[in-house]
Amino acid sequence: MQRPEKPLTFPVEQEITLMKFLLEKSDNRKKVKSWLKYKAVRVNGIPIHQFDHLLHLGDIVMITQDRFAPPETELPSGIHILHEDEAIIVIDKPPGLLSIATDSEKEKTAYFKLNKYLNNRDAFKESRIFIVHRLDRGTSGILVFAKKEIYKTKLQTNWHLANKRYHAVIEGKLDPSSGEIRSYLIEGEQFKMRSTPDTKLGQLALTGYKTLETNGKFSLLEIDLKTGRKNQIRIHLAEKGHPILGDEKYGSTINPLHRMALHASYLEFVHPVTGEILNFTRPEPSIFRSIVQGQLPYKLIEFNDELAKNKAKRVVPQKESKFTKDRYTKSKETKHNKHSKSRKPSQPKKKY
Repeated sequence: MQRPEKPLTFPVEQEITLMKFLLEKSDNRKKVKSWLKYKAVRVNGIPIHQFDHLLHLGDIVMITQDRFAPPETELPSGIHILHEDEAIIVIDKPPGLLSIATDSEKEKTAYFKLNKYLNNRDAFKESRIFIVHRLDRGTSGILVFAKKEIYKTKLQTNWHLANKRYHAVIEGKLDPSSGEIRSYLIEGEQFKMRSTPDTKLGQLALTGYKTLETNGKFSLLEIDLKTGRKNQIRIHLAEKGHPILGDEKYGSTINPLHRMALHASYLEFVHPVTGEILNFTRPEPSIFRSIVQGQLPYKLIEFNDELAKNKAKRVVPQKESKFTKDRYTKSKETKHNKHSKSRKPSQPKKKY
């Protein structure tokens, strides 16, 4: 473990409130409030968080730079910090939040929110984080970031050795109820993954699963992610005919939870500095079991079943009406005549 950075010290030269004194050192009010919130400010060695604390001539104010959020700290964005030290930050990402920016979204991401949090808190320095792995927007659960590129590289080099478990609610039930799904994955059109029989073209993907509970219509699975390919869990379950609830991209037609029912619940890896084995558990949302146990309002399920039926109807080709057919025939004739050599020259427009 690296040594913590030395605190910044400032002598007090006149009677003044702590907030006003700190604002003279930094004009960022949010950052100053964050220092006080996370007890990064000490007066004569004693942590002080009251903004109106009165300082006296000769007092020594210290701003520590090695203060980390305690576990279970919740940020305004809904992110829960599970662990933080000088090398890494581990969070519980809420569903609906991207891991990192895309071309169309720059700020509603875990990466942006954490950078903002660190820069507001850390004293007199610009912080930056590095993404180690990703979770899809609709997936909740454990996500790891590094605070330096060297730590990111160390983590990613050994990431295949990390133990990763997920929980998911799927449509229907798998037969057998437990086992392993194995295939080779490639990326197709619109960045959508699929399996291929060509072992040289695709990447090997292994997904272990165990059914924890089922009611026939929905099943709760515990998933052991043995390889970490893009969308691996989603495509493997979809290709078995049991897509994850809410995963429209891979064939789910119902969404009673109003989110994709996939959660990263367990992660074990080696700390990039200390070599210590760290493990984190974040139980699946209780609503996952509720839907399998039939505890959600029936109307909600029924409503989404109706949506699924309507969606299926839109996909099935409809019989053409005589009007549609005639209009299509006329359209073709018009296009043909437009390009025909025998067509009559257009009349010049009258001038008024």
